Amino acid sequence: MTLENKENNPTFSRFTAHIVSALSIEAATVDDLLEFIDCHAELRGLAVIADNLIPILNLLDEIGPNASELSSIAIGQWQAICRHISDEAKTLDIVFPGIILPAKNQQKPFSKIIEKYPLYVVLWFHYPEPSLQQSYQLIQAYLLLTQFYFRKFTEKEGKNYQSTTRESTRLIRQFADTAKPTTLLALRPLLALMPAEPVLMEEFLEELREMEDDDDEEEGGDALVANVFKKNLAVLRRMLEYAAEHRGGYSRRNNRSWDAILKREAIRIPIISNDPDAQPVDFSIETLLMPSQTTVIENAARRAGCAPGEVKTGVEHFIFSEGVNEQGISTTFMAGRSPLAHIRRMRDKHHASNE
Repeated sequence: MTLENKENNPTFSRFTAHIVSALSIEAATVDDLLEFIDCHAELRGLAVIADNLIPILNLLDEIGPNASELSSIAIGQWQAICRHISDEAKTLDIVFPGIILPAKNQQKPFSKIIEKYPLYVVLWFHYPEPSLQQSYQLIQAYLLLTQFYFRKFTEKEGKNYQSTTRESTRLIRQFADTAKPTTLLALRPLLALMPAEPVLMEEFLEELREMEDDDDEEEGGDALVANVFKKNLAVLRRMLEYAAEHRGGYSRRNNRSWDAILKREAIRIPIISNDPDAQPVDFSIETLLMPSQTTVIENAARRAGCAPGEVKTGVEHFIFSEGVNEQGISTTFMAGRSPLAHIRRMRDKHHASNE
């Protein structure tokens, strides 16, 4: 939702005033919900979307507990607003025409405004098959959370996520679009692989990466079907990757590379060793190399943006450790690509672009 919509839209102002009066909820909380779902300027179809949102909002704390901006109080109040809209839809439709869409618009309710409200339109859909409805709601919840972060990145850093938004909202809409039964049926196997129970956003990202790795190793079958499957997996992976790894709250402890670092499954070379007799600060810095072992790892390195030279030789990291735990093992706090690795990466990418 644009700032202009929030400030100058009389429909939003009247709707917010109604909710404040009916539920004694602060106006800012209502405005936050409308922004969170990128609400249609005239509340079009909001009755169905509010009903769909009630179970979806329940999932947010479980898939993104580090999203401190989404307090449990706000989510509870948002659900109260959604229940009110659902319960009082017929009355509200008199004051706000279009909250309940006419029957003739039910099949294609947003045919002319999908590009303008891609997130809002996705929330209209529910999966027609009960056994996969929970998985579909989870995908919608992940989408909502990633869009929340994309909005923050755009406001704070001027970044642009329109391409990822367009790809992810289109795919998730197509999962449940009964107006296109052929596409719905073709995408069903992919939805069946999605989690049926909530997992953290970072963990789901790792699952998608593993699915891509497994798909790279498989041979035979219909090449066209396999290619479409791979492309759709990549859409979901990018959606989560951009949000999880660039929002500033990504935890390396949920990453397989971090696990390898902690288990010392790599070549480690000490740069500064902690020596209580020689140094007043108890810390150590090591450089770490993780050479590629398999084709799958090399493909993962390419997808991660590694330069050509890094794909084969591995990426050099610096490991910073300070103090020891109860078992007498150094506690690792920080790990990242070394400055020398950054230079190599830029050099190799420059050479590759000139070839």
